[in-house]
Order: sequence, then C-alpha cells, then structure tokens
Amino acid sequence: MNSEAGPRLGYRPELDGVRAVGILLVVAFHAYARPESGFLGVDIFFVLSGFLITALLVQEQNLTGAISLPHFYLRRALRLLPALVVAVLGYLLITTADFAVGDTKWPQLADALEGSGYGLAYVSNVVQAAGVEVPGAIGHLWSLATEEQFYLIWPFALVLLFRSGLSRRTVSIVLGAAIAALFGHRLQLTLSDTSVRRMYFGPDGHFDVILVGCLAGLWFASGRVPALIRLPRYRRFVGPAALAVAVTMLVLIEFRSRALYLGLYTLFAAAVAVLLLTMVVSENSRLARLLALRPMVFIGKISYAFYLWHAIFIGGVLSLPDTVAAAIAFGAATLSYYIVERPFLRLKWRDRAKVESRRSRAATTLVLPEPAEPARP
Repeated sequence: MNSEAGPRLGYRPELDGVRAVGILLVVAFHAYARPESGFLGVDIFFVLSGFLITALLVQEQNLTGAISLPHFYLRRALRLLPALVVAVLGYLLITTADFAVGDTKWPQLADALEGSGYGLAYVSNVVQAAGVEVPGAIGHLWSLATEEQFYLIWPFALVLLFRSGLSRRTVSIVLGAAIAALFGHRLQLTLSDTSVRRMYFGPDGHFDVILVGCLAGLWFASGRVPALIRLPRYRRFVGPAALAVAVTMLVLIEFRSRALYLGLYTLFAAAVAVLLLTMVVSENSRLARLLALRPMVFIGKISYAFYLWHAIFIGGVLSLPDTVAAAIAFGAATLSYYIVERPFLRLKWRDRAKVESRRSRAATTLVLPEPAEPARP
C-alpha cells in the first residue's frame, strides 16, 4: 500500500443525501424558478463528482500501485450511458409522437434530433456556449458534457503526476495552482465583458469547480485532510461557517449575477468541498445524519435519472403543469434506476472490486505504475 494512503472511502449514505440536495435545487429552479439560485445544484454535483472520482482513483493507486484507465472509462460508461440513451430515446419518442399528431412541426422535430445528437456526443455545452439554441428539454445535458470533457483529461493528468514521483502534497499544490489559473481565466473573461452564456456553458467556466472537489478527494484519500477540518475542536466552527456560506449564496444569488464569475462560483465550491470533508471525517455529525435519512438517500440514488428526465417533462413538448411534470419525471427516474441503471451498476461495482483486489504492480495496456520512489467520484 502507498505510504501516503488514507482511509477507504466506502459507501457513505450522506453523500447520496448531498445528491438529493443538488437535484431538488435544480428541479425546483426549472419548475418554479425558485430558488433563483437553484442552478447551483449543478455545481454541487460537480464538486461531489470531483471528490468521489479522485478519492476512488487515489484509493486504487493506494491499493494496487497503479490506476487502470481502461477500467475507469469502462465504469464511467456503465454508470452514465444506459440511462442517458434511454432518456434521450424517450424524449425523441415523445417528440415524434407529438409530431405525428400534428402538435409539433418539422423544425421543432429537427431541433430535437440535433439537440439529442449534441447530448449523446457530450458536446452540448460547447455548442450552447457558441450560441446554438438547443431545446430546453434536452439542453440540460450540457452539464454531463462538462463533466465528461473534464474526465477525458483529469485521470490521465493524475496518473502522470503520480508517475512523475511527486508527493501528494506537491500534487495538491499543483491542483491549487490549476484552480487559481482557471479562476483567473474566468475572471479575465468576466472583466472583458464576455457573455454570461459563454461563461456558463463553456467547459472552462466550471472546470475549477470540479477541481475543488478533486483537491478535497485527494486530501481525503491521501490522509491529508487539513487540521481545521480533521480536528473536532476546529471542525465545530469550520463546518457551520462553510454551511453558512453555502446557504447564504443559495438565498441571495441570482442566475445572471456576474458576481458569480468574479469568484463566487469558486467560493461556493470551496464551501461544498469543506462540508463534504467534514461529513466523511465525522459521519455522526448532525448534517451527515440529516442527509443520511432514508428519503434523502433514495432521492440521491435516483438523482442522475431524475436529472435526465425532469427537463424532458418540465417545460417540454407535452405542456404539462410543472408539479405534474416533476412527479412524472420522478416516476420515470425511479423506473430508470431499478430497470436500466442497477444491472449496469452491479457490473460497475464488480469491476471496481476486481481492480482493487489486485496487489501487484503488474502493468497492462494504459496502466501507468507509480515509480519505485514514492515522493480515492
């Protein structure tokens, strides 16, 4: 095991509760435009994703001496693609049926086909940042594109950083520098009057948010959680302070506020990351216990499918009342989780168990081992 190994992450029900908070904010924002900051639910997902995936990748490095990139991308495909394909096909089926009865015209059907193609190809964020109009029922796939574009880069970078012999502390500094550079880049775009649309949908507008989660995941899996979070005498103040920052932003921030791009996005991500760390190092905290309640855990488990389906029905081609649309989307998400996702999730979990059971440093194709000298979404 790596000399800088930290605790095993394992299953944490409170993290499903975090997903529940994220999806409930997003659905409420799209259905009722309340809270006006509900779009920040997406950034909660970004931070959590960066945290979990980095912690699990570092955990794999700790256990096996290497990170298997083919297995990583296999697990991503098993987790994301089945539910995504079913949801997009469902959207196209609804739109085509509406077209067949004459309620949808050909241009709208063509837009639906084009937007679905962007979503399946994980480029919806780029085309929308460039000004292309995508139907709202499918445009929300921009966030999936942002994540997957990030994960075309980050695992390779992490492997190379480990292979270079850098200590985990130095890797943390590199991550901090990358966050600062991306923050500075977005600040420059803001000061040069770049459109909010370009900054919101562009991948460079949220990569620093994901990296904040990655840094927290690296700290946890390397056993380097800062003392301000690790030690109870400090954590009792730091956790509530982070919660106060996050809640204040959720109360005050509006969607088109340019202050978000002057630093508030990064501040919100940092507050969420601190809350994640306080919960995983203190599972009996009040916040962790609240988020681990069974209804929150269930909503968190179906949150990915709920995200995929909610916009298809809320404001979609069927013109349903928002509350009815949200209820139907919840039902569709539940069916997706049990019928579509769980069989593939079992394959994903089986693959992870197989990889982490290795104890040798034998290299295979695209597995880059850490050097002999050492310097866990």
